[in-house]
Amino acid sequence: MFCGVCRGQPNLADNYLMEKLRKAKHFSIMIDGATDRGTIENEAVYVRFMADEGPVNAFLSIPAVKQGNASGILDAICAAFGEAGIDDWKERLVGFGDGAAVNVGCRNGVAAQLLRDIPYLISIHCVAHRLELGVTKAINPLGSEVKKAVNQKLSNQ
Repeated sequence: MFCGVCRGQPNLADNYLMEKLRKAKHFSIMIDGATDRGTIENEAVYVRFMADEGPVNAFLSIPAVKQGNASGILDAICAAFGEAGIDDWKERLVGFGDGAAVNVGCRNGVAAQLLRDIPYLISIHCVAHRLELGVTKAINPLGSEVKKAVNQKLSNQ
């Protein structure tokens, strides 16, 4: 389940980093979804934790999401930690971040479901996703051609 797609990112497939994560008292996760060319939804899972040498940000996994709803994404996160051999991840999780509505929804989003089990969890709406929402709202009144041009420019197509 581990991959080296994220070049330049510390990868927890590295046994040294994996041992550090297993020893970490607490950690946070950041997730971000993507759909590949085969229209299979995946969820990238990153972790942040404190090691002896300081904070570590590392790529954990990119599991497939069987259902594109909050429960399906939460199952994928559980699978990522299960594959890493970290079964007590909910007891050690202190922070969660993303920006998609399915993840930060206050009633049934991933964060809301996690908060039911982890009342002290700090959930953060990703700044990049908030910026995207703001830009989209600002250009919507300008019409579909402007929106299409901005999207093409941003995606380098």
